[in-house]
Amino acid sequence: MTVQTISNDEVLSRLTTLEKTVVRLQTRLNMLLPNPRPVDPLAEDEEEYVPLDDPVAEKERTIAWLRRIGAISEPSPYTRAWAAKWEALSEEEKKAFWKEIRSLHLDPPLSQIVLDNRR
Repeated sequence: MTVQTISNDEVLSRLTTLEKTVVRLQTRLNMLLPNPRPVDPLAEDEEEYVPLDDPVAEKERTIAWLRRIGAISEPSPYTRAWAAKWEALSEEEKKAFWKEIRSLHLDPPLSQIVLDNRR
């Protein structure tokens, strides 16, 4: 692994770009969701939201919020069965699967198939 040295100006430039990206994404999220910040699904008042110090608890609370607003749902029994099959595979089998998937050449390309199905 090579280490790349960059100047302070480059770091500042990248940080500025990241900040602009975050603002743009927050703006888009505000347009898509009526209440874009996570709320505690157990709280009576959404204003009671307080970020948690524990990242695992924060993740669970965010997942509960996403389920509540309908952005995600519980996996179906069919999906759970396929996930269990995947988890049961050895690392070698998983690597072989991804190697095969990456070597596929679709004609027409998948992007074209998606575009054709949108019409």
